[in-house]
Amino acid sequence: MNKKLDLNVLYAEDESLIRIEVEEMLKQIANNVFVVEDGEKALQIFKDVHIDVIITDIRMPKMDGLALSREVRKINPTIPIIITTAYSDAEYLLESLEIGINQYIVKPIYIDKILESLNKIYEVKVLNKKLESTRNILSEYKNAIDLISIVFKTDPFGYIQYVNDAFCNTFQVCRENIIGKYLNEILKIKNENFDFETIKNTISKEERWIKTVEFSESNKEEENIYIHFIGLPITDSDTDEIFEYIFVGNNITDTVKKEKALLKQIYTDNLTGLPNRVKLINDLSDSEFGYLMIINIDSFREINDFYGVVVGDFILKEIAHRLLIYENDRKYKTYKLSSDEYAVLVQDKISKEEAYECAEFIRNVITEEKYRYDDNIIYISVTIGMSSGEIEKNDEYLPVRQNILLKADMALKKAKSLKKAILIYDESFNIFQEFQNNILWTKKLKDAISSDRIIPFYQPIFNNKTGKIEKYESLVRIIGENGEIVSPIHFLHISKKNRLYEYITRKMLEKIVNDFEKLSYEVSFNLSIEDINNLETRKYIIYLIKSNKEFSKKLVVELTETEEIDNYEIVNEFIQELKNYNVKIAIDDFGSGYSNFDHIIRLNVDYLKIDASIIKNLSNNKNSQILTKFIVDFAKSMYINTIAEFVSTKEIYEKVIELGVDYSQGYYLGEPKPFNLINTQ
Repeated sequence: MNKKLDLNVLYAEDESLIRIEVEEMLKQIANNVFVVEDGEKALQIFKDVHIDVIITDIRMPKMDGLALSREVRKINPTIPIIITTAYSDAEYLLESLEIGINQYIVKPIYIDKILESLNKIYEVKVLNKKLESTRNILSEYKNAIDLISIVFKTDPFGYIQYVNDAFCNTFQVCRENIIGKYLNEILKIKNENFDFETIKNTISKEERWIKTVEFSESNKEEENIYIHFIGLPITDSDTDEIFEYIFVGNNITDTVKKEKALLKQIYTDNLTGLPNRVKLINDLSDSEFGYLMIINIDSFREINDFYGVVVGDFILKEIAHRLLIYENDRKYKTYKLSSDEYAVLVQDKISKEEAYECAEFIRNVITEEKYRYDDNIIYISVTIGMSSGEIEKNDEYLPVRQNILLKADMALKKAKSLKKAILIYDESFNIFQEFQNNILWTKKLKDAISSDRIIPFYQPIFNNKTGKIEKYESLVRIIGENGEIVSPIHFLHISKKNRLYEYITRKMLEKIVNDFEKLSYEVSFNLSIEDINNLETRKYIIYLIKSNKEFSKKLVVELTETEEIDNYEIVNEFIQELKNYNVKIAIDDFGSGYSNFDHIIRLNVDYLKIDASIIKNLSNNKNSQILTKFIVDFAKSMYINTIAEFVSTKEIYEKVIELGVDYSQGYYLGEPKPFNLINTQ
């Protein structure tokens, strides 16, 4: 841009990233830009400084964009105001029209859109300056308004005295045919007449009349016209009597239609035309109701895969059609959720038995009659989860009534697992307790990470021939805020859900390297298949090993959860890379599943850790003894050493030695301890 516009622009936006980006755009366009983060500061600047145009976001702290616009309009009714809005702000747009907003810019904001808007405003500013310099300023000002607005005047009784070209063009009338006619006879609002007496009474009380009016010339909604009017009295300076009324309007038809289209897009499922999940949540918050049902089509993916998407879409639309037929009779409202789910909101308060009967009826409506597409006959079944609209005490845990939706979804999942067609949510499901526990342990875990309270404990592993400690296994622990030791049973599964597990793996290996760097003992480190499938984790492990080559000779990687191996290529490649640095490999919990021997054949391992479920019954269970002996003999034939876990008594330890197991580990021999308490002499 060669030359900036001579404009004083006031910009209000609370989102810092958006504010900084748009501020840079504005500074490229206008000479003076005032930027604030809330409506109160914007209003103060407006009062102190001459401003040509205001650009404001709708949602802001202290004073939002709509409240700011109202205050500005009290001071200067004509200053251009541009609202920046997002899809989520669509509900506020009609309210903003009442205030008299000049333009709306939908986020994200682009420089060409701002430039276009400010160019228009600057053109008006330049025009106004030219008008001010002429002797006939009022006449020229009227002409300027006529260029962009619909203007008409009436006498004190509502008879039309003047209309401009924009009026004639908008309402497709001839000026000569309407001058002198009563206003109510000329303008036909949708479903009623333009009521001059009401407008006149409003002006007498508030000194102005402002309203967005919908005009309808036919029964087709798409042909409706929307005009935002301001009506003002013109008084005699000597007598203060009103001698005429002037009305200025902006044709905002395009804007309103875009808003309606936007609202429809936000609240409607494109395929079925049903209200969508967003509309459901909105309705759950705004109205009372009896029961909510979530209906899931069983095995819909298989239907899609077998018959194709076209047939799948046909079934989805047909289900919507069948549900809509009975909406009025059964007093419910139908919604479309995800690809294979619907929701039904029963509007009347009904009993649990009546709700179940209604669900049975809806299920029959969907499933009893087969679906025909060309020569294909398709049968489907559905599962329904339900929740009551009654709000329980603990419902405040979630915003508004979203907990009702959550309960219905939980009932649906439980119905699936129990293979029931219909299930109503019961408070015994305890979903809120589970959520609270997840949130509590997520916070504890994050606090432990930030304060470096995740540490390895080490449990000794004894050589069964010498009776001496030769190795240690590292086990993750958290030191609580009060010094208590927290077992991984409380936090490890949660760490996998909230994406903190990867950090724990890396931090554990760092500390193990530091602890055992100068010791001669081997130390094992648990690594899940999830860790191996994570490329960044694999890279980091190799990086640490390459940086500590002497330590790598002492490291044993224990593969856990091996039943989850679904890609031997990745696992084998990673193990081979570890072997290149002399790292040893162990399989944890060997003997607990069906795929263990397959792992031995496929993976180059050094140790088998016999599962605790076998070892703990070894002293008195003949089958456990036979299985242990078999594993030992198998391992020896493969030149693999064996380690017995869960050696908790003297009797078990003696039996382990008798059966030829190479190493033992368990509380009888030594419990896990922090590094400073283990015997490394």
